[in-house]
Amino acid sequence: MHHSEPAEVLRAMGGRLRTARLQAGLSQEAVAHRAGCAARSVTRWETGRCDPGITMVLLLAELYGVSLNWLLLGSGTSVGHLPRGSSEH
Repeated sequence: MHHSEPAEVLRAMGGRLRTARLQAGLSQEAVAHRAGCAARSVTRWETGRCDPGITMVLLLAELYGVSLNWLLLGSGTSVGHLPRGSSEH
């Protein structure tokens, strides 16, 4: 079984966070406002320099309309396949 390095995992998740944000049509500033954080935090998450934490990842998955599995692991439902307000969470 292959175990990824934490930095590699954060970079990969950061890329998915950026992709999902862009697909949702949101700026980093808009996400920061809705999440109650600084825009620089969103930048750090998307570049893999900082771990957003599970509570924030849950909020972002909901905001972007993507599954938590896809956001965290890159598997399962990807961008655009889970409409906002859907009962599938």
